Amino acid sequence: MKIKLEGLTYTQDGFAMVHEDTRGVHIFEEISLESFPSCNDYKGSSTKVAEDDIAIILKFVGRPMTIGIDPRWFEYDVYEILVKGDVRQIFSQNIRRVETEEKRE
Repeated sequence: MKIKLEGLTYTQDGFAMVHEDTRGVHIFEEISLESFPSCNDYKGSSTKVAEDDIAIILKFVGRPMTIGIDPRWFEYDVYEILVKGDVRQIFSQNIRRVETEEKRE
């Protein structure tokens, strides 16, 4: 998977999907599924990430309790990933499958 940030750091509803500050964009060990969206949703250590960083999905964590179960809210699904040697959580909105070219003979 690749990290996708450009134009995707907020949802259309205006909720922050990553933590941005003057040092860059950071993702954390945990996204609180109980309180999102609130002012203290990101917990634990953080890792600075950039557009197109490579990550490995480790598992599906869930969807915040305040977000409906309708599939149209998929961008709020939270995954645990391995990125830059760290295990972190990220919203579905900010990851994309790496496209590979298959050679055909």
